[in-house]
Amino acid sequence: MFGRLMEASDNSTLINPVAPTYLISDYIEIAYLGLVLLFGVPANVIILKKLIAEWKTANRDMVKSGFVLLKINLNITDLLILTYSLGKLIWLITYRWVGGDYACRFYQMFSMFSLYSSSNIVMCIALDRLRNVIYANQIHTKSSKVSLVHILAWTSWIAALLCSIPQYFFFQTIEVYPDFVQCTDVWQIRRHFDMEIRYFAKDSFFLTETFENLYNILHLVVKCCTEKKKKSQRRNEGKDSATSTASARTPMWRKQMRSRVFRTTMLVIFTHFLFWFPYNALGGVKYISQGLFEVLSANANIFKDLQILITLINPFLYGFSSGN
Repeated sequence: MFGRLMEASDNSTLINPVAPTYLISDYIEIAYLGLVLLFGVPANVIILKKLIAEWKTANRDMVKSGFVLLKINLNITDLLILTYSLGKLIWLITYRWVGGDYACRFYQMFSMFSLYSSSNIVMCIALDRLRNVIYANQIHTKSSKVSLVHILAWTSWIAALLCSIPQYFFFQTIEVYPDFVQCTDVWQIRRHFDMEIRYFAKDSFFLTETFENLYNILHLVVKCCTEKKKKSQRRNEGKDSATSTASARTPMWRKQMRSRVFRTTMLVIFTHFLFWFPYNALGGVKYISQGLFEVLSANANIFKDLQILITLINPFLYGFSSGN
């Protein structure tokens, strides 16, 4: 929102010093965020309680307890994203920043922290599933299974915090008009006073998307590696059956691939990739057509918020239906 407001102020500062008013896209975004919060908050709270109870009863099963623990972490990141969405909804309704400079900095840092942590946890789930397929015959004998999941989770949270800290220094408030304050990044402020750096001003928007593109690529790599492992195991199985017909037992790796846990993991990863794609694609449009990028940024903010919809879909993927 702040990018469009700053651009509107650039076009009207010397002609008509009147604060911007609502666009149709703003009303759509307000309704969208309100509906996601209305259904997403109770759904995620219910699922969090259910997952905690499930985790307490799954301590004997190292595979299940590790996966449930990662789902709990993913559920917490969804609640953080919903909290960030509530702040954005209030910001849209007031149409100005009313929290002061420090609140502006912490809000922007918190928003990136919630989004980064969500991507990190999804990546941990993908790696955990991949490891279970590769070492299918050992997963029930490893005593360090849960502790390794703890390490993955803590690493993802710490990495999200470190990556979000720069937001505190890149954002601040600016009084665009008398009694009309906005929270924006230093590049937008600089552009507001110096139109010669117009192109550079948008780089702050693309900065966070670059990291998310890397995560999405890693998700696809993990899936490809899993498929490669599956084909390799099939070839080995064919060789074994040619030399011995005594064993008809289903291999452990195949059980893992057919399990509901594995299918749930693939759905979570695919959903994460799907709803982040419009946000990432919008950043790529910048390098194709700067004019189109500015138009979409100003009037299609809802496409930047599609990743928020994940918080409403995730509970139905891994919470309301459970399996081993």
